[in-house]
Amino acid sequence: MGEVMVRSGHAILGLLFAAATPGQESSSPRLTVDLATATGAAQVAATWRYHDARLVEVPFVAPGPDRRPGNVPNRTLDLEPKAGSRDFADGDWPVLAPDSLSQRRGDGRICMGWYRLTLTLPERVGDVVLTGRRVAFELVLDDYAEVWVDGVLPRYLGQRGGSLIAGWNAPNRVLLTNHAFAGQQFSIAVLGVNGPLSDPPANYLWIRSARLLVDEPPAFGAARTASWQRFDPRLDAAVSPHATLVTISDGHQWLEGPAWDRQQHCLYFSDIPANAVLRWAPGEPARPFVQPAGYTGAAPFAGREPGSNGLAVDADGALWLCQHGDRRIARRGADGAFLTVVDRIDGRRLNSPNDLLLAPNGDLWFTDPPFGLPAQFNDAARELPFAGVWRRTPDGNCKALIDDLRGPNGLALSPDGRTLYVSDADPQAPRWLACELRDGKVASRRVLRDAAEWRGLRPGFPDGMKVDPAGHLFACGPGGLYVFHPDGTLLGWLDLGVATSNCAFGDDHKTLFLTADHAVLCLRW
Repeated sequence: MGEVMVRSGHAILGLLFAAATPGQESSSPRLTVDLATATGAAQVAATWRYHDARLVEVPFVAPGPDRRPGNVPNRTLDLEPKAGSRDFADGDWPVLAPDSLSQRRGDGRICMGWYRLTLTLPERVGDVVLTGRRVAFELVLDDYAEVWVDGVLPRYLGQRGGSLIAGWNAPNRVLLTNHAFAGQQFSIAVLGVNGPLSDPPANYLWIRSARLLVDEPPAFGAARTASWQRFDPRLDAAVSPHATLVTISDGHQWLEGPAWDRQQHCLYFSDIPANAVLRWAPGEPARPFVQPAGYTGAAPFAGREPGSNGLAVDADGALWLCQHGDRRIARRGADGAFLTVVDRIDGRRLNSPNDLLLAPNGDLWFTDPPFGLPAQFNDAARELPFAGVWRRTPDGNCKALIDDLRGPNGLALSPDGRTLYVSDADPQAPRWLACELRDGKVASRRVLRDAAEWRGLRPGFPDGMKVDPAGHLFACGPGGLYVFHPDGTLLGWLDLGVATSNCAFGDDHKTLFLTADHAVLCLRW
């Protein structure tokens, strides 16, 4: 599923939060690049720009009986401009000399403004090779700051520092990557606010310091026992009680669609905001494999999710991609070129294909919700009147077998091919469905589990799924991983604390890879 809500929640078992807070493990970084000097900025091709921001009055609505925005109009305040997106058009903003960041900006008292920074990591800085290392951005702004990286403002409950306001003149430190590579680009936007707000000071906005901290990557591979909530003793038949969990890649934006390549013994996964597919193999860091992966147009993409989502590897080793930005399913050939498999139904463009599966008989099943469109459910560019679950036969015949779900998302097929599992990420009615198949059609369906009980309590919605040879359903969703018995009983839940988007088995069905927010986890038993 695409990121249809602002991500929040806890750190993944404490493991990811530690990895995402660089500088805690060692007393000093291996290298510091001072972005407030011409020399330091030149080392990473950094460009600074600035523009004032202001509050404007806008129409809104008062809260309704359910405590959510209701129907009674009111007036409130909003920010202008909203310059956090990666591709925000700042070309007419004045370029700042790095050594001028201490210059006072804004009008004083309660004022705010945007600093935007673009940079590109080189192969090395001086004698220090950056490839494979961890890089963080640290800023001290007088007085408060919020830091966006590549269009994402990471938010964690109870977070101190990081991308959100840390305090009066306190440092904001945000992880850019755990595995740097030459040519890696970042777009950073910083909203500065004068404060304290309740007692506006007689000063202005300015940056005290801005730097990159380059350090050794975290030591991934330290496994820990997975902590399950067990609802049925039959869980032990699906997952060993001694299963361990390890983080194999971290520091990304929003991950989806893992797919294991049995021929190359590697994992592919999508970073949707980065418009990239990454490749990971044991003993190697994750590296970009396909970019652009989901949007190949020349004009800037207007939404938050241009990249690929669900992935699959066919018997020939070719990679299949659900491409949000291009609104199609494509097959990547050996020459790296995309071959369109399906992008239109009766002349009308798909919404934004989300997940897919390749059935043993050659059928292609896929879901097509609007999550990848810039305005999602209300996008004016929608051409199909519904979000479908589609079946495409090898002869090219494509039919919607389900057309009444708002957010069809993940897909999985039972070992006997008689049951199709579909997750519905409808924000108002999230659930998992089990559909009986007969003669290639959906003969009946039932709600496997209603996820509305966790809405607002666990981050995320029902999402990607896989089935093991015994028919157990491993379903990603709100706050972690859910395991269902073939009879539909929920056996257990692995609490990961973040929206968990999808999963993929390794070679032996005793290894399950999970894309969980900004990290890839490996569950082994």
